[in-house]
Amino acid sequence: TEDLSNGGAFLHVPVSSRPEVGDRINVTISVPRTTPNSRMLEDFAAPARVVRHVPGGSADLSGIAIEFENPLDMMLDA
Repeated sequence: TEDLSNGGAFLHVPVSSRPEVGDRINVTISVPRTTPNSRMLEDFAAPARVVRHVPGGSADLSGIAIEFENPLDMMLDA
């Protein structure tokens, strides 16, 4: 994940398994959470739609922008 917000994300995926623009996908994102005594990952699962492709940094990778069907409340810092 290169960019993440409550409304969507930008991901790098292998070109060979890149979904098409308009495809609906299910994603699970693990967000790190820390407390004074622990560190854990909180998982968020959501359906999303691929909204665009962006050429990747290599011939094997492609970037995809996704929009979550419903905004997630991940309590991310701005």
